[in-house]
Amino acid sequence: MTSRAAGIPQYWVIDQDTAQTVAMYRLEDDHYVVRATMPLAWLLNTGLEEHDLG
Repeated sequence: MTSRAAGIPQYWVIDQDTAQTVAMYRLEDDHYVVRATMPLAWLLNTGLEEHDLG
């Protein structure tokens, strides 16, 4: 079963680059689209409301 078939509305991928970049994917219609990318440190120092995730 795929994430899409399971109805998972969003998922995040953390790359192991120097900034540990986080890519946020959101399900739109029948496919996932990148909603945002940012360094993990910045994400951890901000609130969920700043990312429309709360």
